[in-house]
Amino acid sequence: MKNPKEFYCAHGKNIFCAFNELTLPKCEDGSEPLLFHHDTFSRFHFALFNEENKVVTANIPVSEMPGIFSAINEQLLVSKLSKRIQQNGNKATDVSGAAYNIRIASGKLKGKTPASALFESPENEQLLKNQVLWLESNLSRYPKNKEQIDAINEALNLYHTGRLATDAAVSSDRIVIYPGGLRPLVRRKKGNGKVFVYQISIYMYEDEKRPIQITVKNFFAPVITTEAGLFNVQAKDRENELEVSFQFTLSEWKWFEHQVETQMRTFENISAPALYKAANNAEFANRRNAGFK
Repeated sequence: MKNPKEFYCAHGKNIFCAFNELTLPKCEDGSEPLLFHHDTFSRFHFALFNEENKVVTANIPVSEMPGIFSAINEQLLVSKLSKRIQQNGNKATDVSGAAYNIRIASGKLKGKTPASALFESPENEQLLKNQVLWLESNLSRYPKNKEQIDAINEALNLYHTGRLATDAAVSSDRIVIYPGGLRPLVRRKKGNGKVFVYQISIYMYEDEKRPIQITVKNFFAPVITTEAGLFNVQAKDRENELEVSFQFTLSEWKWFEHQVETQMRTFENISAPALYKAANNAEFANRRNAGFK
């Protein structure tokens, strides 16, 4: 087995894989046995591969996963992922089209739908037209560019004919679920002293077929240790930057959620006897040392 700790893998335009790196507490002050997890090293590790098979990696501490799932489930409950319809008088405007749901993958408007870009500023019309030209120039190499080209052209047509559903355009913007910060791995350095840094972020898009997105960014940068012992990443001097995203269908995400929770539950269940024994033995020793029988 090449990846014995892999417990989830999803394939789309890119590939997302998850690995179990759960670790027991040290069973000492500050890392007591009934915490069930090491406060620093118990984590889930993720790897995302792009179309060129280049990979980015990141970690999320086990303690942060329940909050992530809770935030997404609350948002799903609010939106119910239903296609919204804006009423223009007695005429309903369908906002299920590509203009409202396909996101621009690169450039100054990256992450926006063509509809939301036009609603934000009329000046974005020229940026959209430039984007079409660039996408068309790479169409033979990346046939999937046609999806974005069609979405932009649809939005421009709706905009010029006065049929752009502005409320829907605004509401299609992404919701930040997990705004991951820059996290350096100081033991992983290049010859020039620059440290490996990763950033993992999770977003949700309403009214999309693939509504949940994980984005991971890797690069090398100088890292300064402050007087308080904190790491300060000098991101302006970064190099070898690579960013890869994966967008989940609701079904894919719910299975990922189930698998993560299964990893946590089974890890805690099989570890519980030894950890409870360690806790009880330490408590007994403390009472005996304090003079209690």
